[in-house]
Amino acid sequence: MTQSVTQTDISQDVSLQSKPNTDSLPLTDQGSRVGRVVSRVKSLVGPGTRDTFLALADQAVVSGTSLITTVLIGRICGLHELGLYSLGMSLLIVVMVLQDSLIVLPYTIYSPRLKGNALQQYSGSVLLHQAVLTVTAMVVFAVMAIGCALGLGPDGLGHVMWMIAAIVPFWSLREYVRRYVFARLSVWIVLSFDVAVTTLQIGGLIWLASLNQLSAVTGYVSIGVACCVLTTGWLVHTAKQFRYNWRHSRADFKKHWNFGRWMCAGQVIGALQVYAIYWLLTGLLDETATGMYAACMSVAMLFNPVILGIGNVLAPKASRAQAEDGPAEVRRVIWKTTLLLGLAQTFFTIIVMLGGSFALHLLYDEPVVPGEQWLITVLALALLSGGISFAAENGLWVIERPDMIFKSRLLGLILTVGATLALVPIWGVIGAAVGLLVGNLTVSIICGVAFTRLIRHLSAEGAAA
Repeated sequence: MTQSVTQTDISQDVSLQSKPNTDSLPLTDQGSRVGRVVSRVKSLVGPGTRDTFLALADQAVVSGTSLITTVLIGRICGLHELGLYSLGMSLLIVVMVLQDSLIVLPYTIYSPRLKGNALQQYSGSVLLHQAVLTVTAMVVFAVMAIGCALGLGPDGLGHVMWMIAAIVPFWSLREYVRRYVFARLSVWIVLSFDVAVTTLQIGGLIWLASLNQLSAVTGYVSIGVACCVLTTGWLVHTAKQFRYNWRHSRADFKKHWNFGRWMCAGQVIGALQVYAIYWLLTGLLDETATGMYAACMSVAMLFNPVILGIGNVLAPKASRAQAEDGPAEVRRVIWKTTLLLGLAQTFFTIIVMLGGSFALHLLYDEPVVPGEQWLITVLALALLSGGISFAAENGLWVIERPDMIFKSRLLGLILTVGATLALVPIWGVIGAAVGLLVGNLTVSIICGVAFTRLIRHLSAEGAAA
């Protein structure tokens, strides 16, 4: 934005045009006044604001697709199948956080510093990293499927594992494509891509349901086919943007590892903090309890598209703020985002606390379960407490202190698992939600304090220099 403009300025210009004596002005003068108003409105709603709204719309599409998939499986197939689907998704999330911390987030940080051939070569290196990760994930999931076939897991989970092993290359490549394009702040392209994936995926799920063939396994088939079609097309279309060199790829991976090892550990621990609960509930209770927890979580997470959508543009913007204006601008971006997110999520949490049970039965058509409103309420509070630190964690990434995120999340994981093991035998599924609340609140406090102290120190160093 090249200039600052207030609503008062705009209204004053508009009021000048509405005065009777403006009819006597020359047409060119009236046109110039209109032009100034239009230009000021455009400056108010600049590219940054437009990108933020597009990013929110895109995340609404992605999260809406996830919610619809969860609802269709839970409503048509029952909570047992939803539990199996959720267990599989928890493992895919672990793959995603590995990808995010070691591949796409470092790319988001470093790619704005490169141009031309250097950027093409770096992009090719990162795509090779992506290929290695997905092949490794396929092998791990295949081994897990064999273990389930030998009786080491819940009934039906083995088939889910085989299907996840088959689709993980396309599923993870879809996320890679999104973040690759987001790094260039081409938000409109990402939105178009995700709308296309959503159309194929939801269409496939509805078709399977019409044939009475929808299940946790076939749900993953629909996801895999949709991701395969669109990501393959994208790779063909953008082939010239990548140059491949294994020697440079190894060097880039070392750079990513040095930057992202703490981030990787922190994100994996964070994923375990959230999704270990699904496995603990399966072990302590059963898959149906896991399905009920997943259904209530889907209601509590209805605000998540806003958080994730802002996050898709927050990291690139904070990174550019650090490169161009220094720590003071990073601090402004992070705390402004924290305030806005905090106010919005608090409002949403109140809505969930009042109407969460109604939304649950509207979506899943399940019989009333004792304590379900308490479960949804505690989960909403847990997500609120975790969302408070969202921007601060992005700030710690940008100033290259992800070790603080790892330490806070490790403590959060220990507290979450400990509280879940202690409380589930007493309170059932609600005990797991309380465990998540305790862990998330701990992480938020530690990350907020750490970012405040570190960014203050960096700002003081910059001022002294």
